[in-house]
Amino acid sequence: MTTIATSVTVVDGPLPDAAALDARLAELRRRFPRAIIDRYLATLPTVGERALIFPGAAVNVGGGVVGLPSVNFTTIPVEVSSYQKATLTVWRGPMRSNWLFRVTCQESSDQQAWTTCSGTNANQFDPGANTEGVATPGFTKRWFRLSIELGSVADMQVTCWAVGHLETRER
Repeated sequence: MTTIATSVTVVDGPLPDAAALDARLAELRRRFPRAIIDRYLATLPTVGERALIFPGAAVNVGGGVVGLPSVNFTTIPVEVSSYQKATLTVWRGPMRSNWLFRVTCQESSDQQAWTTCSGTNANQFDPGANTEGVATPGFTKRWFRLSIELGSVADMQVTCWAVGHLETRER
């Protein structure tokens, strides 16, 4: 991962409400035992009874060669059999106009064979430079992940993130 001095906010010390935030994190971890939930410089967004936070952020560096296939990066799979869909906000930073950036929402029964999820902006979605876009993939299989495809340019790099929530299935 690559960062520069101006890309990260410097924190002067512990957050003033760190104890309350830690207590809230402990409660969320108890309610959603399979979720990876952590704090990052601010309070967590409000989570409803039927919602689970889907966090993720990355700086992706392509390192490809012009003329060769694009490079794919994936998130760690999340077990979603209890959930019917997600609502994700995706953002990416600027890049050269001829570069390729695509987000695809994928699902799998076995974490070996991955297919594209159904739903809005679930397949090869690019929100645009410095812009947020929303993807709403539906789930029919056990596992879910995001795949980020970057063009085959030797110096390709881009900052992107996705955050959102998963909605439980109606019983």
